[in-house]
Amino acid sequence: MMNWTLERFRDEYLVCPPDLGVLEHREYGKLRADVVWRDGLFQVEKVTMEPNCLVLAHRHPNIDAYEAHVAGDLIFLVGTDVPRLNAALEKLKPFVEHRLRGKSFRVRPTDWHGAKAGPNGAVFFSIQHWTGEVPMTAAGVDWEGPAI
Repeated sequence: MMNWTLERFRDEYLVCPPDLGVLEHREYGKLRADVVWRDGLFQVEKVTMEPNCLVLAHRHPNIDAYEAHVAGDLIFLVGTDVPRLNAALEKLKPFVEHRLRGKSFRVRPTDWHGAKAGPNGAVFFSIQHWTGEVPMTAAGVDWEGPAI
């Protein structure tokens, strides 16, 4: 185990991702999440959203993370006003894939956030640092907000 910071873990993982063996698999309707890497309190989930999947505002109170675009059209919003955030998610169109290449978005444990995939779906890595307050499982288990 290395002495990681979240930023270093993100950068190292994205530059040279290890073999993506699935350690855990979870399904949440139109969204699938596979834990593909763990190291101490750090882990990576590969999140796959089916076409037009909408995930309303929620937060993960024990996870500090970067969400890193992999493929597909996607809109990812972070905010504090949950009704306004949800209205924007429902109304706005996802960004096209080429505008998201190489982008990652910080999501702290207190941040409300949500996402919507385009007509071809979307994939992103959730690169996580768990606080250690609860056992490390999956972001879909450490969840506050409406169900997917």
